[in-house]
Amino acid sequence: MVSARARVWLDSLVREKPFPTKRVEELLIEGGHTPHPIWLDFHDTYAGYIQPVGGGDAAIWGLVRDHEPKYWFEPGAIPYVSKTPRKPGETVPCADVHPVHDYLLDSDGRFHWLGGACRTFEIMLERQGLVHGLYQQGRVERTVLKYWKKPASEDLEAVAESMKDAQVDEASDEGSRYYAKDSRILVHSVRLDTWQLFTAHD
Repeated sequence: MVSARARVWLDSLVREKPFPTKRVEELLIEGGHTPHPIWLDFHDTYAGYIQPVGGGDAAIWGLVRDHEPKYWFEPGAIPYVSKTPRKPGETVPCADVHPVHDYLLDSDGRFHWLGGACRTFEIMLERQGLVHGLYQQGRVERTVLKYWKKPASEDLEAVAESMKDAQVDEASDEGSRYYAKDSRILVHSVRLDTWQLFTAHD
């Protein structure tokens, strides 16, 4: 279940007819793989949505597609299943998209893409919903407050401090914290200790 804000963004996407989930399950079993419930639930809920990813490219969500012409997936086939790096479990591509975008879904539900890793796919939806809502307010300016431990100006540090009570829990996890207040979104990438501020102007 996602917030109304994330649903607005999701509803703005085009959706093609999804490949049947039951057949995805059969293909996984036929290939000697475990049909993890999180994978099947993801495919059943999100397969077919087409997300623009920049440069005229798009990510078409789902584990399998059968649409022609061929995009990146072979029609009607699961691209591959592999062991999850550095931890137990498996991972599978979860969008028909250029491999550089790295759309992967782990068997524990963790989602990976070019925009970073999220504990769940729904967290990515919440982040997209936040940003989408900000862009609806006007022109958006991006400011890097702190990068690789280089301090920002005192004014920008004060802005960051003023927003720390406005964390958006549904968009945050152990990797990134999102804050939203007064036509602004503050993003803290925890591992890199990077702070970015997005401000909408009328």
